[in-house]
Amino acid sequence: MNFKLLSLLSLLLFGAAAQAQTEVNWTPTTNLGGKENWTLLLNKSLEANQKHKYAGAWEQSIMFFELQAVNPASSLEALKSHIATQNENGTFKDGNNLPLWVLAVEDYVKNHGNRKVSEPFFAPLLRQIDWMEKNCKAGEGYRFPGEEGKYYPESGSGASVEATSMAYLLYNHAAMWSIRIGSDPKEYTAKAKEIQTYINTRLWKDNLNAYTDEGSNTVTAETIWPMALFASTPPKARAICDTYILKTNWFLTKHPMPLEKGDAAVENTYTYFAARGAWMFGRHNACLTLISESLNDAAAVANSQNAIYRWYAAKGGNPSNLKNKGTANEKGYAGTNPIWAMIAWYDFVLKNKI
Repeated sequence: MNFKLLSLLSLLLFGAAAQAQTEVNWTPTTNLGGKENWTLLLNKSLEANQKHKYAGAWEQSIMFFELQAVNPASSLEALKSHIATQNENGTFKDGNNLPLWVLAVEDYVKNHGNRKVSEPFFAPLLRQIDWMEKNCKAGEGYRFPGEEGKYYPESGSGASVEATSMAYLLYNHAAMWSIRIGSDPKEYTAKAKEIQTYINTRLWKDNLNAYTDEGSNTVTAETIWPMALFASTPPKARAICDTYILKTNWFLTKHPMPLEKGDAAVENTYTYFAARGAWMFGRHNACLTLISESLNDAAAVANSQNAIYRWYAAKGGNPSNLKNKGTANEKGYAGTNPIWAMIAWYDFVLKNKI
């Protein structure tokens, strides 16, 4: 099947929704387990999700995973609606150019056993690859526009761990999905391997046991992305878990996964993806520890404050007066706070421990 035909197919399937995004349905159709002391947290998270107006690339990307844990059918509709806003140049009218939607589609496929679901998403995936190649190349790796100095000031305009890992995600899934439609995956497999090799040589620092941006020697939570998006290797993923994720002087704080060592604030986005990555590379103990410790603290906050918060205190306790880089905390904030998705992953890991 050629690219033009795939593009036409995606427009026929999703074109009707191109002008307006589908209203998402936060009515739960799933039955999560988790721990008994997480019940109020779950309810407060659902209340926040029902009120929150998801905006911006990161919020919208996290919504796909959070909504899938609450109402999978609505999540699939939200993904279709997102794809309907894609321009021919690979960007999206809704402003969310992050490739994480690809992972959310594959999650749906794996959780609901229907590989045909991914077929109409293949052409949009190829358009996003084209956009990445034209707008995000940084030497042999990738960097999103405007990302310079975001986490690693000394790296300048060099390749970033985040963007390069997401480029790998795109090519890796292009190879998988091309097989499903009967197309040759060779081109995408070769490119995915090339990016993976670059990540594990040029962006990996043996002296740090961590991934960093090109030209940087600073370790932050960004080191999780190759692990979370399948680009790491088992030895390197284990090294990250043992050197950082399971160390109380690094990321295993009372509420785990501060962006930088010593940060007071924690955003659950990193906790969620770090936990996913740990499980993918066989470190189930690290996965369960991250989620359990994070949600135990968030549950204690919900019980005392009757709400969830945008950020949690790395040292635990009441986060109401917490600031992150000078920005005040927000009570009742859903956004980049995938609590339902974290509990769903916790349940999954408990059922699938090796």
